[in-house]
Formats: sequence, structure tokens, C-alpha cells
Amino acid sequence: MANPAPIIQQISAFDVTQGTTIEFNIIGGTELVRSTKLYIYDNSNNELICTHLYVSTQTRHILPGNTDPSIIYESGKSATDYTNEKQYYATLQTFTDTAGTEGASGVSNAALFWGLLNPTVTFDAVPTNIETTSYNFTAVFNNQITTANVTNEIQQYEFTLYNESNAMVQSSGVIFGQGTPTGEDNEWSISYNFSGLENDVAYHAMVTIVTTQGMTATAISGSLTVSISTVAFAKASVTNNACDGYITIVSNITNIVGQTNVDISDLNGQIDLTGDGYLIWNEGFTFPTISVPNVGITSRWTMELWGLNFEPSSVTDTESFLIHLQDTGDMYFYVREYMWSETEEEEEQPYIRVDLYVYPYTQDVPVSSYLQSNGIPKPDNTQLLDIWVRCIDGWYDLELHVANTTLTEEGTE
Repeated sequence: MANPAPIIQQISAFDVTQGTTIEFNIIGGTELVRSTKLYIYDNSNNELICTHLYVSTQTRHILPGNTDPSIIYESGKSATDYTNEKQYYATLQTFTDTAGTEGASGVSNAALFWGLLNPTVTFDAVPTNIETTSYNFTAVFNNQITTANVTNEIQQYEFTLYNESNAMVQSSGVIFGQGTPTGEDNEWSISYNFSGLENDVAYHAMVTIVTTQGMTATAISGSLTVSISTVAFAKASVTNNACDGYITIVSNITNIVGQTNVDISDLNGQIDLTGDGYLIWNEGFTFPTISVPNVGITSRWTMELWGLNFEPSSVTDTESFLIHLQDTGDMYFYVREYMWSETEEEEEQPYIRVDLYVYPYTQDVPVSSYLQSNGIPKPDNTQLLDIWVRCIDGWYDLELHVANTTLTEEGTE
């Protein structure tokens, strides 16, 4: 008994000089398929152009390029009748022998496809070094089409960023859109800005494009290294321009006026907020934001807080927060103390961690995101702690470390 007609899956456009793989399904049937025969027709006049026999027991047909000798052209037809920038349709039959003569199935459905040159995408040149923590990668897409009324535009694209170890560190996510015409024929420009880059790290980007005809194009950018010269903070440098009767003062510290309820007459580089002490900045500081396609305005920033002798709150305490920030929502940081041991046999020891609760302003109901830092053994009151937090498009990383300094009467060492 012959097998039922196969069902060809959708055929994406492909370069007919290179060929493609056509997938199909068989529902039911009891005979083993040993070969398949593909029939290719000109969609403009329904004329059969060529056939191709492929020997395999799998539910796929590997079609070679149009000049391969295994493609059999009909009388009066040749590879010039099967070229790019034209539309065709294909049907398929399965056979139970390797010659394509015995146990023929029914003929499959007809599947339309375009013959098109593979589109290209190329990154603009990137600098070897940059002195910022963000970079806007730009790439140019060309659909390689020369015939009028044939289209193959960008449907979606995605940028991914990799470090020098080829580990992915950021992604744009899938972005839907056609890009911006460059003014050249069949060319569109797309770009994406990655921020939060780390100093002394080399990065490269990759972009993957999917077109309206189901084709893909991929490119990898050149490598760039973040090289930021760290400026040492100082109160001020003074130049005496005695001959001209004035002095020049240069400072790289920005003064943001805050409010506190503690004595700050002798700070010595630190402020004591133990007990009921507080410190508030109501103005003068904003978090960096960026406009992301299909996302809108989003925050990307990194912050560190150094301090010591933090007063832990219990895991159920929602009042005694360490920090309250306002970005795209309310953020509350808590230092939590808990007991923990490496193994069941060991005695539990006090540990601390930092908990972060984020309440986005866009929520109609008070839904929060919750994040825990790593835990560390509870330090003594002279050990400085470093709380590190990074925000990328509403996703947070949170870390807690003991700094390699201790408090002395003169300051830190």
C-alpha cells in the first residue's frame, strides 16, 4: 500500500545557486521511505522546470544548487530558467526504493518560495579604544535585490554583546522594524547602544537579522576596549596667576547638597548614621537613562556604597531600610542578618546579605521585584563593606563584599 502524500513545510527564500533543505511531514503510512523526488514549477506560468531525486529515509529533501548535475531539467529548460529574483513552487513525492520508481506516494501540497541572493549585513568600523562606558554599534543591511517589485526587507533583528572570553554579557532582545534607509539602493541602517561597559575589557558585538522572506544575515563587529583614565579625586587644584591678578581653581568633585540630622562639623571622610541618623538628597542627582527601540526610556547605571557597622534588620522588617532610591520605581535596600553553615555538622555562624525590593511606578498594583546579594560572614565593626548594584533595563545585579581596608583613628588603611 502506498504512503500518503507528504506535507511540505514553509520554504523560506534561498539562493538557488546554493540550494536549500526542504522539510516535510508524513502523517500515517506503513512503508519505509527510501527516496523523495522534488518537482519545481515556475509560478508565473505553472510550467515544470526541473526535478530532483534525493535518497534518504529522513523527512527532509536536500536540494543542491541549480547547476548541480543531479538536477534534471525538462526538455527545453535549463539553469537559466531557474534563477534568483523569481518565484517558484515545489511539490514532493516519496518512494519506497532508491531509484524513485516504486511505491510512489501521493503528490504533496504546493509550497511557494522565492529564489533570492543571500542578503548581507556589515558593521561600521569600531574604534580600537573608547573612553566611555557605552557604545552605539551600527550595521548596514543590503538585500542584494536588483529587480523591481521584488522585496526582502528586515523583519526583526537582535544585537548581542560579547566580552573577550566570548561570553555574552548583554542582548538587545528581538527588535521588530525595518531600520533606516541609508540613501543607497537596497540598504538600511540599524543600531543599538550598549551601556554599563567595564573598564579594561574588550568587547565585540554580533547582529542577526531575519527578513520578511525568512532569510537570515549575521555579522560580527570588530573588537573595542574600554580605556577610561580614572581621575583622582581632589578637593581642588589652585594655580596662582599672579601677573594677571587672579587664581584658577579646578575641581573634579560635584557638590550635591543633602540634608541630615547628625553633626557633620568633623566628617573626616565619613558620616556617622548609627542610631536614628539619616542622610537625604532630594535633588541634584538623576540616574542615567537611554531610549531603547520598542522599550522606551530605560535606566542603565552602576552604583557603589561604602560603609561599615551597618545595623542589620530582620528578614521580616520592612521599615529599617539602609537605602531608599527612586529611579523608574522605588528601590529599598536592607542589610539582613541570618545564621548559616557550610555543612549540617558545622555550627551555624552569623552571616549578612543585602536584599533589594523594587516597586515599579508603571504597576497599577504594588507588585515588587525581589533580589538577594551573596552572603558573607558577618564582619566586625571596623571592616568596610562595599555594596555594588547595577541596573540594565530593569534587571538588577547585586553584590556584597568586604573591602580590603579597615577603620583607624586617622581614617582607613
